[in-house]
Amino acid sequence: SVSPELKVSSAEDNLGKHPHRELAKRLGVLPHFADRTKDATQHGTGVHQMLDEIARRNGFTPELVEGIGYYSEKVTTEKLGSSARYGYRYAEDKSLWLIPAHIQLFFDVMAYRSGILNGVERGKIERFIEGIDPYL
Repeated sequence: SVSPELKVSSAEDNLGKHPHRELAKRLGVLPHFADRTKDATQHGTGVHQMLDEIARRNGFTPELVEGIGYYSEKVTTEKLGSSARYGYRYAEDKSLWLIPAHIQLFFDVMAYRSGILNGVERGKIERFIEGIDPYL
């Protein structure tokens, strides 16, 4: 694993992945390609909007989140995915790396209903699920 500090040089670094880019050039990849900007797939596919729509169609809205007092940090502090893990380290605007609370609640409830949460997380999400019924 390459240290994140080597991948991103500063908050203004909009390229990142410098060791990978340097290796690519040494292996013969033209600088034009090795140094191009890279956007994560999810940013161009509209997956964020699709997840929002799915959550809302199932009754999971920002109003529901507010009504039951849900905060994902109350369920887990583990950051999933590289964007969440590294975005917290380097971005000044942390909201860019957060999943909207109503979408995270939808994921948490689906995981709960599917029986895939560990005991600790299951216990934490149960109290929110009890508060959801009047809203759905």
